[in-house]
Amino acid sequence: MSKKGGNVIRIVLGVYLIYLGVNIFIEVVQKNPANSGFMGAAGGIFVIVGAVYAFLAAKKVFAEMKKEKNVEEELSASEADGNKMAGDRNIPCKERIKRTSHGRGRTGQE
Repeated sequence: MSKKGGNVIRIVLGVYLIYLGVNIFIEVVQKNPANSGFMGAAGGIFVIVGAVYAFLAAKKVFAEMKKEKNVEEELSASEADGNKMAGDRNIPCKERIKRTSHGRGRTGQE
C-alpha cells in the first residue's frame, strides 16, 4: 500500500475515533450513568486522540500531494523549455552505463 493510501486509512480511523468519542458524550448526557465522570473523560480522550491522529495524517497527505504537484510542474516546465530534467533520465540504459562506469567493468565490446 502506498504512503498516501495508508495515511487516508489513518484519517478514516481518526474520524472514527472522534465519532466514538462524541457517541460516548451523547450517551453520558442522555443516560447519566453512575460512572459519568470516567465515561466523559474517555469520550474526551477519544475525541482528542482521533482529531490529532486525523490531522497529522491529513497533513502528510497534503504534503505528498503538494510534492507530487511540484514535481509534475517541474517536469512540464522542463519539457516546454526543451531541457532534460535530471540529465540522464532520457538517455538509453546502455549509454548511461557507459557514462557512469568510468572504465570499470567495461570490456570494450559495445
